[in-house]
Amino acid sequence: MPFEILEPHNEEGLCRVLIENSIQGFLVILDGHIVYANKAASEIIGCAQEKLASLSLGELIAILDFDGHSQFLQDCQECLLGKRASFLRRFRIGNTIGKWRMIEALINPILYQERPALQMTCLDITMQAKAENQSSLYQLISSHARDIILLMHRNGKIIEANDAAVKAYGYSHEELASMRIGDLRDAETLSEMPQQMEQDCSRGILFETRHRRKDGSIFPVEVSSRGTIIWGERVLLSIIRDTSERKQSQEALLESENRYRAIFENTGAAALIVEDDTIISLVNSEAERLFGYTREEIEGQKSWTDFVLEEDLQKMLYFHRIRRTNPDSAPRRYEIRIRDKKGDPKNILLHVDLIPGTRRSVASVIDITDYKRAQEALIESEKRYRLLVDRSPDGIRIDCEGRVVFINETGAKILGASCPEEIVGMQVLDLMHPDFKQVSIARERIVAKEGMECPPVEEKVLRLDGKAVDIEAMVIPFGRYQEKPAVQVVFRDITDRKNAEAQLKSYSERLEYLVEERTRQLRDTERLAAVGETAVMIGHDLRNPLQAIVTTLFLAKAKLRNLSSLELGADMLGLMEDLSTIERQSVYMNKIVCDLQDYARPLSPELADLNILSFIKNILSGMGGAKNIEVQIECDAQWTCRADPTMMGRILTNLINNSFQAMTDGGKMSITVSQSKDHVIMSLKDNGTGIPPEVRPEIFKPLVTSKAKGMGMGLVVCKRLLQALGGDIRIESEYGRGTEVIIRIPRAEESS
Repeated sequence: MPFEILEPHNEEGLCRVLIENSIQGFLVILDGHIVYANKAASEIIGCAQEKLASLSLGELIAILDFDGHSQFLQDCQECLLGKRASFLRRFRIGNTIGKWRMIEALINPILYQERPALQMTCLDITMQAKAENQSSLYQLISSHARDIILLMHRNGKIIEANDAAVKAYGYSHEELASMRIGDLRDAETLSEMPQQMEQDCSRGILFETRHRRKDGSIFPVEVSSRGTIIWGERVLLSIIRDTSERKQSQEALLESENRYRAIFENTGAAALIVEDDTIISLVNSEAERLFGYTREEIEGQKSWTDFVLEEDLQKMLYFHRIRRTNPDSAPRRYEIRIRDKKGDPKNILLHVDLIPGTRRSVASVIDITDYKRAQEALIESEKRYRLLVDRSPDGIRIDCEGRVVFINETGAKILGASCPEEIVGMQVLDLMHPDFKQVSIARERIVAKEGMECPPVEEKVLRLDGKAVDIEAMVIPFGRYQEKPAVQVVFRDITDRKNAEAQLKSYSERLEYLVEERTRQLRDTERLAAVGETAVMIGHDLRNPLQAIVTTLFLAKAKLRNLSSLELGADMLGLMEDLSTIERQSVYMNKIVCDLQDYARPLSPELADLNILSFIKNILSGMGGAKNIEVQIECDAQWTCRADPTMMGRILTNLINNSFQAMTDGGKMSITVSQSKDHVIMSLKDNGTGIPPEVRPEIFKPLVTSKAKGMGMGLVVCKRLLQALGGDIRIESEYGRGTEVIIRIPRAEESS
């Protein structure tokens, strides 16, 4: 079947779709174990996808049928060590009905989760190896394919259809053999058929259309069709796949992408995603306005380096590189200058970080050009009006030979004096904070001697009351004062600015925390959505065969009971025990399906008033008890609750069963019921093994369990069912001592 041609809405989705729907099998082997297998690999190797993805390399070799196992392992090791790039192997592998297929595998080294690993790309080359058995091979593949396979004359007359076609369309083999392909098409698509049939015969075609079942329902399909010669006649072979589930997944993916796009678009600042090679792959509308280019002109076309001014380019590239090797050493926020489409330079404040698990950066860009211009204008203004001392908002002090000879009123106020005269005549050292005395005096001496201006620095001075004050001070030459060299110190109180900076830093750290917390919640939501989709698929695929197994077991046991002991012989008891074992395992499998479906589907409780004591006894009676376990019940016989009987039964069955399983050597379980104003409170306490401390915080998460047998869905389902009933659950457990589960459910109105 040709490769699927899809256009997902993001690169990660594209990779996932291409790999999952490829006709080539893909395996990833890490530390001697298979950690990933796509659907094609599962089909090619003949092993369930979940099981295949859990095998070790040794277990995989045991499945393969080829000479040179040792050489194969040696070649794999050389690949991992970089001694060879890749190698090819051919081998035969058996499928589920004992037939053999010829597989060609390409093994090459890769990095998986930043660790050396092997990728095995498998391709089924059976047709090439066994061309003489083409007809029988077609029958084998056709009868076991999940896709619809139709063999047709060039005029559309159906010659043969596989079992999947019978199941999909609802027609028998005989009915399909009397029909044309047009009879299975949606009437609205018939006009497309002539051109598609012509292309089928010439070079093959892959297209999407809609087909119609016997009951008249329409469903979407993907058709891969090509002309071939069978029995000396030119015919068409079409492989048709029902794409209903894939369409639903694509719609869900599109909805998720639209949601994140809305967040990306409405951040209030220019935002962009930068690839490892500095190519900009995504921008929002604010970025369009900032750069002056359209999305089409930027995305995938422009590098981040195209905008950065040459003076700042090396700094930006350095930060870009080290962020990918040592993220903590690269600043998340810094200023650079860029140039827009018109060539106008702009100052920007850049906040950038890596997208977790990738080498891509997400950047938030704020235009601070106006702010920088205002800042520069302020500095220029200070230079022009420095001599206007009396009107200066800054403190201005003139020092000569280590003494203050002049200070303006602003400066005196900063230093805690009521008037300048209180400061004039003081030693400069008496005003300096101990941490800055030496550097301040040395700076003034250099300025006085060299006649050079010292740029502003931040330091501390002491007020007359001894309190330290943060200032920004600039020392410039003053010339001579009374024929002696002097310096002018211009300083300002920056206490408020320091406080504002500290507050701004606090706000920034809080904002970063909120963003990280929101990102974590979104990842959890996606993971739970994936669990839900998996639950629906597993429930659908397992429920029907489970029902068939249970029904068959019931009939078989009934037949065995009706036969005499003479007819069955001495194996009667052993056979009945085997059937009972199968029945218990089927019930356990059905519990797994029920747990998964209860977790995934919407819940609509059908509430009724339940007598609590009778309900608990009925549950225990249906479970059949447990060996060496004593159960005590404390409950008023008249108490009732308001709940859905089926949901309540599932909750109690799960919780009681958990207690029984925790007391493998026997023990005691107590069920105590009490009431509050609005709720019935039920405590289920056992003296079993308890819950390990490392598992306890995760017990209400899907697929988390401390038991050797189980999927970890029981408590998750109990919590969800209780929430649907308006109740809740909490668990107290001491490892090695036992567990107490406390649930609350609403009381019935007439309960007393």
